[in-house]
Amino acid sequence: MNKTYTTMKRYFATLLPAVCISLAQAQTTSLSLSEAKTYGLQHNYNVLNAKADVQIARNKVKETTAIGLPQLSASGNFQQFVDIPTQVIPAQAFDPSAPADAFIGVQFGTAYSASGTLQASQLIFDGSYIVGLQSSKTYQSISNQQLTKTVLQVKQDITQSYYTVLVAYENQKVVDSTRVAMEQLFFETQKMQENGLLEVQDVDQMELTVTNLRNASQMAGRQTALAEQILKMQMGMDLKTEINLTDALSSFMGENAMATAATSTFDPASNIDYKIMMTQKDLQTLALKKEKWDRLPSLGAYFQHSQQAYRNQADFFKSNEPWFPATVWGLNLNFEIFSSGGRHARISQAKLEVEKAENFLQQMDQGLRLKVMQAQSDYLTAWESYKHNRSGFELSERIQQQILIKYKEGLASSLDLSQAQNQYFSSQGQYIQSLFNLLRAKAGLDHLFGNL
Repeated sequence: MNKTYTTMKRYFATLLPAVCISLAQAQTTSLSLSEAKTYGLQHNYNVLNAKADVQIARNKVKETTAIGLPQLSASGNFQQFVDIPTQVIPAQAFDPSAPADAFIGVQFGTAYSASGTLQASQLIFDGSYIVGLQSSKTYQSISNQQLTKTVLQVKQDITQSYYTVLVAYENQKVVDSTRVAMEQLFFETQKMQENGLLEVQDVDQMELTVTNLRNASQMAGRQTALAEQILKMQMGMDLKTEINLTDALSSFMGENAMATAATSTFDPASNIDYKIMMTQKDLQTLALKKEKWDRLPSLGAYFQHSQQAYRNQADFFKSNEPWFPATVWGLNLNFEIFSSGGRHARISQAKLEVEKAENFLQQMDQGLRLKVMQAQSDYLTAWESYKHNRSGFELSERIQQQILIKYKEGLASSLDLSQAQNQYFSSQGQYIQSLFNLLRAKAGLDHLFGNL
């Protein structure tokens, strides 16, 4: 028994680390940019709300359509007169000898009454209904377009956040590699100072550099963690989930992609904001149409059947007691004859709203063209700045390596090394910032073209 227990204990002790590693790996989600956007479109709260708005618009169309379809309603009524209403009549109606000014009270009716009514109606013609039905369908189109706009915005947000995380990874990688190298040099400097080959100030200078790099490394780690959290929030992902981005930063930095994005021809009609404005103009046109069609008459038909019963006892369902039917059908015709100029004023307002919509549309056309030109210019500028700062960063890295070699050989002072390191750190910051600016400009340009 003890032998079996010992064997099982060793088995689970061997298995437990593997299980822990497996669970840790299962909690990490690997994401390419495409996968991140797909996940976001399924879980982002703004997208979910926009999809709900589309469903609301569809039901609104059904609701408006139902107005012109047959309507059927039923009603019932029951009442009891605790005191039956009394009316007075001249007393001479029953007693000719009664004084002329004498009256007697009489009660008509029964203590209980009940009724049931069934009514059907059908709209035959109404210009406002026809235009309203068209407007509801146009409203549904706007909801679909708003969903498209929300999808594009979420894709842009996720793309920018994804880029930000990759830039944060790159920054942390550069800082950490520099920190490791400087820590090793600091160790070597201490040994050289202990052997009397360097001054104490050289060690102090190197220690200050290492301390600053450690602080920078910690800050880079916090920035990376925050960037990941923002990305997860944009995707609608649980913030506790660990993520691993699989796309390389270099895959977004190609010369061909830059040339295509910066020189593409822009058509405002393909922009979602322009499409929404076009639909808004259609709504204003329908509003004008409605005001004009309101001059036409509206016609409807109805049919009503009811049953009434009157009892002195609440026994309405006795088979030998009658119910009295009442059936009626008819037509309703409504026609506005004179509105004291109100109708003309409403039509004039609607015409002006259509003109405003056309002006806004032309303004958006010009604004979008200018915005794209500015975005393309910003992207080209960011690209040139990135190439310049990348070259400067690589050059400063080579200079630092050369000074470092000379420093180890005693041919350069700690001051020379400090200056080279400061130059390297400055160019590193400029490189990272230009990289971020380039990717942000790319995402903004892709959003205008709808290429996200």
